[in-house]
Amino acid sequence: MKFEEIEKLVRQSLSDLREHDLILLKHDVCERSITHRLAIYVERRISELDDIETCRLDVDCEYNRNVVGRLGAPKSLILEAEDEHEKANKFGCQSEEVLEVSSYPDIIVHRRGDNDHNLLVIEVKKKSSRIGDSHDIKKIKAFTKKDELNEYGYSYGVFVKLDTGRRVSNQQVCDWYIEGQQQRS
Repeated sequence: MKFEEIEKLVRQSLSDLREHDLILLKHDVCERSITHRLAIYVERRISELDDIETCRLDVDCEYNRNVVGRLGAPKSLILEAEDEHEKANKFGCQSEEVLEVSSYPDIIVHRRGDNDHNLLVIEVKKKSSRIGDSHDIKKIKAFTKKDELNEYGYSYGVFVKLDTGRRVSNQQVCDWYIEGQQQRS
């Protein structure tokens, strides 16, 4: 699937979310409730595509298993450690520069059972959140990169920043990632 097609699908799904579930955004409900509804719209849009292979993909929220390698092991990522606190709290990594963390993305479009059909990873953050964006962005970079440290290699990743509460608007920030690199907003 081409970047333009997946970008359009995500934008349409976000539009569906605003159209059908605006009350969730206006009332600033928890991120999980919002991402669940967004995943439903992504799944509907995927099922409407003409591409048979893409139509057979699964859409999951907070999917936390990697069935490749250690069968049924929790999904984990190797992230770059940013500060001394992270370096001191690394999980089983040999290098002080990286950090292994259990990780489950907000929404993924993939085929369950392998890592060969990982199409899209979505991380959503409400602008009202007091938690910074850096961890979610590091996750997207790692999930979209396929190398000796991380085996997932999603084709596309998007970090979505949503207005909620009194500031709800038709605007949202979408930062796109391919092969671990930010593309454009």
